[in-house]
Amino acid sequence: MHRYYDKIRKQAEAEANEKKEHVYSLIPQVREIDEELRLCGMEMSKIIISGSRDKKQLAAGYKSKAARLSGQKAALLTENGYSADCMDTKYRCEICRDSGVDDNGERCVCFKEIQNEAEAWLISSKK
Repeated sequence: MHRYYDKIRKQAEAEANEKKEHVYSLIPQVREIDEELRLCGMEMSKIIISGSRDKKQLAAGYKSKAARLSGQKAALLTENGYSADCMDTKYRCEICRDSGVDDNGERCVCFKEIQNEAEAWLISSKK
């Protein structure tokens, strides 16, 4: 079962990566914004673990910058005919993100649905 969840999760992630690379090729500014967002996230992480007295203020500055960049990215995407979330991974189950386990560590509600599909996949992969 876990192998099947891995398969569908990796497939969803691969499709998102293909879409992302396609968008990057057409709208290079989106790649630049994503890189800036990645750097903001890294800086926020550094600030949070630092012993700085003004870490809340510094983190708020990066959070504000990230919000501004996300808005710019959404605007670029929609101006070019894409939805703002077009590069997001589209999991079959948003509860477990195609892992089979929810945030509480319990078996996800999708498990029974996927179980029959996984059994058929396993049988066909052994042929």
